[in-house]
Amino acid sequence: MPTQPILQYEFFLVNGPLTDIAVESQNRLDDNLLLILSGEKPGFGIKCTIRAYDHDHMVTQWAQELSELKKERDDLLNSFNKKNLIQKWLLHKRLDQIKVKSHDLEEFIRLYALDYIDRAFNRSVNIALENLDRSFSTIPRDDLHELKEAVSSARMYWLFVFKPNKLLADKNEIMVSLM
Repeated sequence: MPTQPILQYEFFLVNGPLTDIAVESQNRLDDNLLLILSGEKPGFGIKCTIRAYDHDHMVTQWAQELSELKKERDDLLNSFNKKNLIQKWLLHKRLDQIKVKSHDLEEFIRLYALDYIDRAFNRSVNIALENLDRSFSTIPRDDLHELKEAVSSARMYWLFVFKPNKLLADKNEIMVSLM
């Protein structure tokens, strides 16, 4: 049984204003439907979900820290009206610190996914990709370049950190989630 947590990244591949997202999403779905009906392999569509083991536990640690920062931010915002002027000023300073630290951690987590794809290309780690039927399979080496391009262009992601399990398992227990 594996001892490393599983990282499940869900990258959203359409960006921009809501009307643009709706149009682009529909276009990608139409294109993929035509590919499927013609018996070809579809592209990544509007979302790409990958899994990898967190071998060094770094992403798990960053995700837990980021989750704690978001909780602290929410608690501070909820207490804002109960503060006097000096306390509000101090609260603003702490909120700014949380914002900078959170942004840095979110970027580290995103860049680590790209590093996992590079390591998969060099065959030092395995990455699983979500299939159309919601199951997962190990991604072929030939598809890693296209995956990296898709993930690089994504501006938003969700991350789920699961307790150690098999990479392709259907059921997992969540340790941390970032949405």
